[in-house]
Amino acid sequence: MNGKTAVTEPIGELPARFQVPLTLPQASSYVLVIAESDSPLPPLAGTRALPIRSTAFTNPIWVVPP
Repeated sequence: MNGKTAVTEPIGELPARFQVPLTLPQASSYVLVIAESDSPLPPLAGTRALPIRSTAFTNPIWVVPP
């Protein structure tokens, strides 16, 4: 949230859906959601010295207080 890690949640099984309560500041802010794999992709996608991991992220989710 606003460039800082607010919550880290492990995901057990896929597909997954979960809700994370956040305490938002009173000013406009943004939230990004990032999902990263712990396991490297097959060797065709990287090297043993530099493995590549699956990563997904959202665009900024802008939150404006009323």
